Formats: sequence, C-alpha cells, structure tokens
Amino acid sequence: MTMKRGNRRRFLLLFFATTGVLTYRILSRDFVQYDGNADCTVFDKIIQLSDNQKSDGFSSIISTYCHCDAPAVVVCDGDPYSTITENKINLVDQSVTRKTNTKDWTFLVYMAADNDLGRFATNNIKQMATVGSNAQINILIQLDISVSGGRKITRRYYVEKGHILHFNASDAQSQQMDSGSPKTLILFCIWAITEFPAEYYVLILWNHGTGILDLNKGRIINAIELFIFNTAINRFELNCNIGFFDFINVVNQKDEQRGICWDDSTGNYINNKVLDYALETIKNKLLGSNKFDIIELDACFMSMLEIANIIKKHAHIMVGSQEVELGTGWNYFLVLTSFDQQTLEPLDFGKHIVKAYQYTYHQITND
Repeated sequence: MTMKRGNRRRFLLLFFATTGVLTYRILSRDFVQYDGNADCTVFDKIIQLSDNQKSDGFSSIISTYCHCDAPAVVVCDGDPYSTITENKINLVDQSVTRKTNTKDWTFLVYMAADNDLGRFATNNIKQMATVGSNAQINILIQLDISVSGGRKITRRYYVEKGHILHFNASDAQSQQMDSGSPKTLILFCIWAITEFPAEYYVLILWNHGTGILDLNKGRIINAIELFIFNTAINRFELNCNIGFFDFINVVNQKDEQRGICWDDSTGNYINNKVLDYALETIKNKLLGSNKFDIIELDACFMSMLEIANIIKKHAHIMVGSQEVELGTGWNYFLVLTSFDQQTLEPLDFGKHIVKAYQYTYHQITND
C-alpha cells in the first residue's frame, strides 16, 4: 500500500443526501462546502454522483446481489443467534480467542440494537456474511440486543463467508453489556484491535443518532414561548411575563439527549461529549495516538459540522447521513463486496461506501 498513517494530514467528511451525494472536505478548522450541483461530477478528486448517474461496476454488483441466493440469519427460540444454519450460515462457538496475522483492514461494527432497530440487525449481519472476512479484511461485530422475554444479550462475532464465529461464549462479563456506555465501546475496541490487528481500522456505530438535535427539547428555543400574539393589532410581541434568562434557565433544566447508541434496557446512550472521550481513549490506548482511518455512523443526523468537529480529532475520514436514514440502514453487502478480490485505500473505501448507499436507495420512489 502506498498510503501510510504519517502521510495523512486532512480530515474528510463524506455523507449522504436524499437526492444525490454531497461531498465535504474539511481542512484543519476551515469548513469548505462544495456545491451539490448534479452537473458536477468531480470535486478535488472526490467523486460525486447524481441519482441518475451510473458508477463503474455497481450495475453488475446490484444485479448480482438482487439475484443471488443470499444466506439468511434465522431468528431462533429466544436467541436469534443461538442456531444459525439456514442457507449455510453457521454459528460456531469460538471460545478461545484466536489471533490472526495483520491484515489490511479491520472492520469494527458496534451494533447497538437493544431498541426498536433490533429487527434490522439480522439482515445487516446476513449482508456481511455474504462477503465475509478474507485475506484483506477482518469483519467484527459486537451485537447488543434484547431477545424474547426481555432478556438482554451481547455477542462478539467474527464474520466469515457463510460462518459467524461466536467469540465471547465463555466470557460471562461480556454477555450482558450496556451499549449506551462508553466503557462498552472501549472494551469492544480493545478486544477487536488487540486480537485482529490491521494496517487500517474502520469503526461503525450502528444505532439511532440525533447529531446536535435534542429530541427531548425539540427546538432549544421555541419562538412561540418567547412571543405572544396581540389580537388587537394582529402582531407578535415579546412576552415580558418571564425574563429571557429565566426562560433559558428553565429550558436548561431539561436533560439533554444528543448522541448515539441508545440502549433501551438500561436507558443510557452515548452523548456527544462522552463519544469524544471514548474515541480519545481508544486512540491513545490502542492506536498509539493515531486516528481511526474511517469512522462511519450508520445512524440518523450524525453528519453535522458540530459532530464532524468531534470526529476529526479521532478519524481521518467520516461517513454518515445528515438526514434521517431508513431503519434498514446500510447495505453491507455492497459496502464490503469491493474487498472480495482486492483491498482499498481509505479514501477509496470512503467513496465506495457513499456510492453503495446511493445505489441502495436512489430508486426508492418514482419521484
């Protein structure tokens, strides 16, 4: 490979739009937005495609995926991953952790599925197992989910093509973890990075996300609460019944809910400040103060400049959506299929993820 850690000094943000793909490049602290005009196809060597443009190789990939006999993950009694056998997907108890040789990539998926997104986790895992780990890439998952009877389980998987290896079956301490805790994220990365070293690391946070939006408060300041409508003159007037700073103090008494990785069993989540702490800890303790090559946010609303200002301290490239994502999330078959025969540089992989998302959803309506 030609790209080494010490040679990369920029932070790149790639993210999704409802009608096409907008591409942002962030240099140092200067945020530069390129025009999302559909007529433009290349910005500073970063490919941008409109909805009706074709991408080299993707047409055949889509055709293959739509017609292939993809393996299935079966929801079994109580535990959707206790027996996975249909269509050659087998769950193997891998009680003894095995080390591998250093590969090009380690793909870490922190799947916080202990919430209403849990039903989509099986399909995303199925997509990953369709490709599977190979000589170029390790595919690792930490799945936190609630199964029948409200029983909480946490599983660590190494995904091979047609096989899912269960790595924490004999580790009682990691069987029921809080995906809304930074400690859980850190422990997952300790296991994954230590046991499966690579030249490049990509971390995916899979869950709901709010970015800088606080769903508990709605708007931070609601204009209706600041003004009253004077029917005598048909105009809004400043509401002087409460002082402005008194009003702000009332608003700020509400608990903030801005972040990612909600865990419904514990009621916890990783807020933006805690996310910064967790990623800083992982970077310093595990990556030798080097950054992740890519951090991907398979969640809604996380591609905001304020979030990018956090992520840029811990990753060279960030991929995510600035708007709502569908519950089905990313198509991980398309995301990973490029590693089937070759490896990718981080920038190429980041662009590939954006194109894979576009090809998954660009024909979702006829409008």
